[in-house]
Amino acid sequence: MKKPPTDSPSPALATSLSEKQSVRTTFKLSKKSLDAFNSLIEAHRLKPKEIFDLICSFDQLIDIAVKSIDNESLPTGKEYVRKTYVISQQDKRLLNRLSKKHGVPRDMLVDRLILAYEGILKLHKKKEREQEEKAYKIVSEFSQNAGATLKELSDLLDKDSPILERFGAIELLVENLNTAIYEKLEYDTPIDPDFLATS
Repeated sequence: MKKPPTDSPSPALATSLSEKQSVRTTFKLSKKSLDAFNSLIEAHRLKPKEIFDLICSFDQLIDIAVKSIDNESLPTGKEYVRKTYVISQQDKRLLNRLSKKHGVPRDMLVDRLILAYEGILKLHKKKEREQEEKAYKIVSEFSQNAGATLKELSDLLDKDSPILERFGAIELLVENLNTAIYEKLEYDTPIDPDFLATS
């Protein structure tokens, strides 16, 4: 009969599990930062802990946040609010290390990390919209040309021509895509990449 294993978890495993444990931590954040944080949670449907995991995982974001502080001290006015979040032990230790390393208040660092992350997402969204606006123009022109071509084929071919039928399906697909891009730009409706309906 085999004896049950008596080996205890390795120190590395124990440390890894410890780092992932959740802890409640209080920060003093600006109202602007809190609004941005709440917007990120709502827009991406993430938990506060997941937001902290994101903002603490990008070295470039941390550099931007640190440089934006410029040796400012954390104000104590009414514009700053104490807020408690559940974050990982790993993120808490990282924030404490960064605060000590760069000589900046931890709460100010968190405040700027949130604002920097929101700023990067806004820039990305702006770039994405500019690209989609250009795509809409290209597809719109193509759709108009396809419509004109379909009319030419209709005048040339019999109504039951397979050429006419297949090109009609193509023209409808392009028109559907054109509409989808418009609705994305106007109403932020996601574009279904698998939509191939022809009716």
